Amino acid sequence: MRRALPLAALALSLFSFSVLSQQAPISGSIEGIVVRADTNEPISNAQVTLTPVAEPLPRVAIAPVITGADGKFFFKDLKPATYRVATITDSFNRLANGQRIPSDLGRLLFVEVGQSITDAKIRIAPAGAITGHILDENGQPATGATVQLIKTAYSLRGKIYQGAGAASVDDRGVFRIFAVPPGDYYLMAGTPPGALNLIGPRANLPRFSVMYYPADSSLDDARTIEIKAGEESLFDMRLKRETKTFHVRGRVITPGGAPFPQNTGVGLGFRQLGSFATINRPDSFSFDPATGTFDLANIPPGEFYVVIHQTPQPPPGPGDAGPIPNPQASRAMELAASVPIRVTDADIDGLVITLAPGSRVRGNLIVEGAPISAVPNIDQLHLFIQPPRLSGLAPPILSPIDANGSFQVSEMRDGDYISWTTLNSPGFYVHRIRYGGNEILGTTFRFSSVDPGTFEVVLKASAQTVSGMVTDSQSRPVPGVSVVLIPFQRERIDLFRNTNSDRAGKFTMKDLAPGEYKVFSWESVDNSAYMDPDFLKPYEEFGKAIVVAEGSNSSVDLKLIPAQ
Repeated sequence: MRRALPLAALALSLFSFSVLSQQAPISGSIEGIVVRADTNEPISNAQVTLTPVAEPLPRVAIAPVITGADGKFFFKDLKPATYRVATITDSFNRLANGQRIPSDLGRLLFVEVGQSITDAKIRIAPAGAITGHILDENGQPATGATVQLIKTAYSLRGKIYQGAGAASVDDRGVFRIFAVPPGDYYLMAGTPPGALNLIGPRANLPRFSVMYYPADSSLDDARTIEIKAGEESLFDMRLKRETKTFHVRGRVITPGGAPFPQNTGVGLGFRQLGSFATINRPDSFSFDPATGTFDLANIPPGEFYVVIHQTPQPPPGPGDAGPIPNPQASRAMELAASVPIRVTDADIDGLVITLAPGSRVRGNLIVEGAPISAVPNIDQLHLFIQPPRLSGLAPPILSPIDANGSFQVSEMRDGDYISWTTLNSPGFYVHRIRYGGNEILGTTFRFSSVDPGTFEVVLKASAQTVSGMVTDSQSRPVPGVSVVLIPFQRERIDLFRNTNSDRAGKFTMKDLAPGEYKVFSWESVDNSAYMDPDFLKPYEEFGKAIVVAEGSNSSVDLKLIPAQ
């Protein structure tokens, strides 16, 4: 059930400004006003912050200012720099200059020597809210159940989910989440498998099955709901009470039947949106190192991982003999395992888990067109190798790269992985990454400790750039807006780039990998939405296609895509 009700005063900001140059001292200033977008009324007691960007750390902190009864703010004695302005009040979302929604990339302000920006305006538009009834299968209030809004986002891992507001169901079965930016969300209700719901004060509250609106048990099958600006939307859901808990029993096996280390422990792991947590319950979880048997009691229905690991030991004290071990090296050899389970309506018995140590895998860095010593910031090259789905085990660790380019990746365990790199070396780009002779950038690869391969990271000395200008519908340059470079190989998330146009509306992106791309500029866009193929579909015609060739300096001019 859904209906829309008027909502009085929650907010998002629209920001427009013009620059008036004045004959002034070396220092500059920014003056403006915060107003409601619907009525143009000034907003008092709003905190306005000013942050310099593209400035070496540590940055000089600028004290925030509070708007007066007239909604005005003023920053003085500003050195020439690029700034980002944001505003927040007790009743409104935090927003930056030019943002339509909090996750928008926003726009920048440019202050030159002696310049005064005198008519900055932050327009605040109403946000949304959601309320409704959450009842059990008998029509009784699902008191204590959690209701959460979930938003899709993208990272180098790919598609992820993030919480975007939550509330608890009260004794009437009612919930309400306010200050919600307009947009599409998933709605979840129930008792998630969090630590606070398995131990502590909430452990004695009734439990409810997790459901996604309208009535799906899996987020993959759920459909999104729309939260509109200035409206309070109503959504009702029914949940099933969970009155039973179950046991998970099994046996742990070590390689060759070796005895278990004294610090071996058994935990229950679970994923919550983009994170993973493991809990131990000494009152309900038991493990016998003499036989390797374990019994995890009081487990509610849900999807979990049984995680076997060695708990960290404190380093030797001053009086202890022997050298202090390298924690990363020792972790790589620890025996560990993580096995997914699904608890439904019965105990799980006879689970057999085999422990295995992490493996160390050799790797080589190769630089084409220059010696390794010529690569600047080589210590800032990071090779990330992680499983596609979090499982409770520590991710692999890259050792420092030797002068000859050799390195090691420790804590590799049998299974699937994805890989990407970050590089901060002007004049170079990542040409390829191989494992066992196969390309692994943008794809999943499998590691086997029985037949381990070798990693090969290839950099190339070449400096491809793309530059251009962003103009509006009247062909005027647009400063401070987002420019996004999107590869035709959409699965290569490592190739996505974004920057901002400068004070003249111009932009430059350097050290790009050769290939085919499209370039876009949005007045307002979520800071990761452009990684979603479905989001891009209606905008494809507005992007400019470009081929970046080896050693090229390409130019492309863009028309700003106006905010919807």
